Amino acid sequence: MINIFSQREFPRQNCQKKISELYQTISKPVAVLAAGPSLPDDLISIFQKKAVYIGINHHAERLVDLDFIVFTDRAEDVPGLKESLKSHKNKISMSNDSDYLLDVPYWKEGMTASLAIWFACFAAKKEILLCGFDLWESNPSHFYKHSAGVGHLKGNLDHKINVHAKAWDECFKPERIRAVSGPLTQIF
Repeated sequence: MINIFSQREFPRQNCQKKISELYQTISKPVAVLAAGPSLPDDLISIFQKKAVYIGINHHAERLVDLDFIVFTDRAEDVPGLKESLKSHKNKISMSNDSDYLLDVPYWKEGMTASLAIWFACFAAKKEILLCGFDLWESNPSHFYKHSAGVGHLKGNLDHKINVHAKAWDECFKPERIRAVSGPLTQIF
């Protein structure tokens, strides 16, 4: 099996909290929120679960208050992300902007969604709901009709599904993961 966990030295982040302190501490369901067009309907369908919200970048802040925001993109490269990060208190990233030091091996597959799903599996004790995971295959690609800078992500759906499928093998208790809608329902 290929080890997709980070083997590099941990970044020297300017943060006081360690991600290891959050291991299996969230006792509510967790919703990982992407930005696909299905996100508003997915949120309505899970509302009664009173989930903890983990946002991929800042997109879902248009709809809900995020408990955590996960990002791997350079804040300057994503419209609105830099401003959002200034006020958020639970940022998780491999960058110096993180509020948590990634002091344990983590799943690094090159997408923010990968880090967010890994974090959900790491921190949550209950089910993990993937919301708004349309994998950039719909038009428009975001629920709020903003698609600047993401055109390169369209296409190659099989590859994107396979990248997310690795979570099934690599995450702690992956049987807890469930896609609420979209292409990932094929595997979760």
